[in-house]
Amino acid sequence: MFRRNMARIINTPIILPSMSYILDELRDAVLLVFANKQDLPNAMNAAEITDKLGLHSLRQRHWYIQSTCATSGEGLYEGLDWLSNNIANKA
Repeated sequence: MFRRNMARIINTPIILPSMSYILDELRDAVLLVFANKQDLPNAMNAAEITDKLGLHSLRQRHWYIQSTCATSGEGLYEGLDWLSNNIANKA
């Protein structure tokens, strides 16, 4: 069910153009994507999320996908650590 809902959200035409505009406005910002629900059997992996969000087209942006499970906390600190390090490097 989660995968179906995520596919619906990603494929909704209203969301992708809006995301493109937002990403253009924030072109100098680093981007962290939390890939939540990784404990579920049908969760998208990082490669699928990268493809669906078109992250390879963000040539001038430093981005990272962190696999997470919010209920156990797995991956949350690692993602925030990556974000903290990359924000510090930009300053």
